[in-house]
Order: sequence, then C-alpha cells, then structure tokens
Amino acid sequence: MGLKIENKTVKGYDYEEQEATVVIPDGIEVIGEYAFSHRSKIKQVIIPPSVTRIEDCAFNDSGLESIEIPDSVTFLGQEAFRYCEYLKSVKIGEGIDRLNAYTFKNCHNLEHLEISAYLKSADYDCFVECYSLRSAWVNGIEYFLVHKHAPKAVKAIYESINASRCRYIDEAESGAFDEFEYTDYCIAGDGYSF
Repeated sequence: MGLKIENKTVKGYDYEEQEATVVIPDGIEVIGEYAFSHRSKIKQVIIPPSVTRIEDCAFNDSGLESIEIPDSVTFLGQEAFRYCEYLKSVKIGEGIDRLNAYTFKNCHNLEHLEISAYLKSADYDCFVECYSLRSAWVNGIEYFLVHKHAPKAVKAIYESINASRCRYIDEAESGAFDEFEYTDYCIAGDGYSF
C-alpha cells in the first residue's frame, strides 16, 4: 500500500508506490507532518473516523483534487494543504473550530468549501491566493463570502481573506512589492474582488 505507519501515525507514503486514491486504515489517529507532501499522483485520500489530528504540511504540494475531513479531526495544522494547486473541493468536519495560518495558501482552484457552523476563526493568510473561492457551504446551504446574513463561520473565512487582501494592498502602496509582483497579483484577480 505504500503507507509508512508508526504508533497509529501515518509518517509517510512511498514515492514510488503512489496511487490516485489512498485509503488510510481505520485505527490510525494522526496524519503526520509531510506524510503526503509532494506526492503528485495522489488525487484523493480517504480519512477514517479514527483520525483526530492532521499535522503541519501533511498534504503540502500534493496532487489532491478533493478531501473530506471527518468530524473526529480536531486539529488541522498550518500549511496542511499549501500549494495543492489541483485541490477543488474540501469538506471540513465539525471537529475543526479554527483554521491555522496558510492552511490552504496557493490553492488556486479551490472553489467548493464545506464548513461546519462550529468554525470560529481562520488565521491570517489561511486562504491567501485562493482565487477561485467565492462562497462556502454550511449545513447544505451555499453563502457568498460577502453575504451580509452569512453564518459566523462564513464570515470568519471572509475576514481571513480580507485581511490578506488588505496586507497585499498595503505592501503595494508602501513599495514592498515591486511593480511586476503587484501587476501579477492584480491580473490574477486581485485575489478577492467579489
């Protein structure tokens, strides 16, 4: 199967034995740091309800296209899905009440995000450069991120995105960006012009 398991933790996945779909065995409790990082052939990982933690950079720069995080997961590490450029669909279970920094940074194609009403906050730069993300689903209902009657969970996503956007604008105005970096940012859609 290619999984490297130690003490109920997935420590890695064999680079040579990559499959499009990986099923993590029931009984595993932790997906460790960099466990699936840089595994470009992986499109989907099935996570069992025994998993409670997904550590930093667990899926960083992988070929994932979709992921469903079960309600049992209570910790989702920083940069867990950073640079997953093919990631389009994410469902985050009820166990996650906070998203850490850079969790989905540079997931340019992320467009379908399901979150629970229990989500309270999303750290700064959690969704930076997620240019395709315009809405989020809560309890089967889609809300645009700027919807004034959206649940608090959706507002937390928008606040994270807006904080990143404001920082980019401030850096451009202060000269921290060079002219070409800022032009590239604007061409990409300013990131978050709704």
